[in-house]
Amino acid sequence: MSMNDMRGLWRGKRISGEGWVTGLLSYRSGKGVDDLNSAQVYVERDYESYWVDPSTLGECTGFLDKNDILSFEEDIIKFKYGSETIVGFVEYDRYSGAFVVNDGVYSYIFGTDVFNAECEIIGNIHDNPELLKGADDNGSRS
Repeated sequence: MSMNDMRGLWRGKRISGEGWVTGLLSYRSGKGVDDLNSAQVYVERDYESYWVDPSTLGECTGFLDKNDILSFEEDIIKFKYGSETIVGFVEYDRYSGAFVVNDGVYSYIFGTDVFNAECEIIGNIHDNPELLKGADDNGSRS
């Protein structure tokens, strides 16, 4: 699967409480694409769409971490930047038109500042918000 193939993927937490699903984003019949209260993710291998909590939806960045795990918006990433260890969350930056890791102070661009071989997904902001706590003023963790 190429990076462009992965960019159409979305991930969301199932409303039923049965974990996360990754697939194509779809919506309830009769609702527009801007109606995020009706979000579903279609999982091709299951031939099934699953209702997901719209607040948990995250688009695939197309980047793999050092463990070959696909990264999505709202994942928490740890990586080296110079001599610093940075921990932040993935978001799409509309200004730069790129996915970035935001540590609360700076935004580090995937492929420019953050490289696959150096970054590791350590959680996500929904299941592990505590991983973002304890960062000092420049975002690095002790």
